[in-house]
Amino acid sequence: MSNFLLRTFYRTSTEIDLSWEKTNHTLFYKIFHKTSFDSSWSLLRVVDGKKNSFSYSNPGNLNHFFKIESSLGTESIISNPQRDVSAGPALSTATGSTPNPNTVLISYWKLDEASGTRFDSKGNNHFTQSGSPHTSSGILNNGLLFSEIGYLEVDTTTLRPNLTYGFTICGWVNTNLINAVDSNPFNLTNFDGGAYSFDLDFQSSAINFSAFDNDITSDTFNLIPCSSYSPNTWVFFRCWFNPTDHLIHAKLNEGTTINGTVPLTNFASLSTASFLIDRFSGGAGPIFKVDEVSFYQGILTDLEGSTLYGAGSPPSFPNVPYGT
Repeated sequence: MSNFLLRTFYRTSTEIDLSWEKTNHTLFYKIFHKTSFDSSWSLLRVVDGKKNSFSYSNPGNLNHFFKIESSLGTESIISNPQRDVSAGPALSTATGSTPNPNTVLISYWKLDEASGTRFDSKGNNHFTQSGSPHTSSGILNNGLLFSEIGYLEVDTTTLRPNLTYGFTICGWVNTNLINAVDSNPFNLTNFDGGAYSFDLDFQSSAINFSAFDNDITSDTFNLIPCSSYSPNTWVFFRCWFNPTDHLIHAKLNEGTTINGTVPLTNFASLSTASFLIDRFSGGAGPIFKVDEVSFYQGILTDLEGSTLYGAGSPPSFPNVPYGT
């Protein structure tokens, strides 16, 4: 099956204009529509194969998702990227309503497995286990639990910072201790044994996101004091590097954006880097849970971030931005 490109944009607050690349010898196009990731597609309109545009009127304040099917006799071609394309509410680009055409979901880990390999539902970056990661209840189905040293690891070239398009890490974390000082943190990191390119560090007193230049100049900030939320509560994190301002940024529970201050122009070179979810130090200590972790090339819009967060009730894969 081949694919073609579907584009979408707002022209006014009262109309969504869709356009797509024409495919040769198309008899007609079917336009499908829905207003949430979790709902089923509904056939909205069938248009002549000579057309390559459609206007959707009176969108209101709802989110809208579209896909196009090109019918060539008995063959159907689905619009590419094969994902929900959100036009979203009538917001300006500055507030993050326009999808980034360079954003791609590289990997998504449900972390539902009880032990052993944790499978990548989107790509081929499957985690192998070392040490003590266990299973526990997650934000969706099962999740990963760390109560002592252990880690998940995958050697890959696809989970590294991208200076051209940026990158984004999302997921859910839950700890049973909040205010205590903890020397046994839980991390998501890109590491080659000698250098880091980024490190997302969860301690029981704070959460920090760091990114490192080739000269090991780090842009680090206390993402949020953990006293801002309750113990044994699932918290959604979205952390990203923006290639436009060369800064790292982060949000918890899709709240206020916390901005880095040191521009990064060349991430630490990690040719054989591993991507890890780990707890490398200490013995027994605070319990950390993690679930529904994703890694994107590019950066998500605020609308897409809010969709992943789901106001505390996240969608299940593949009903996530760029999941299909």
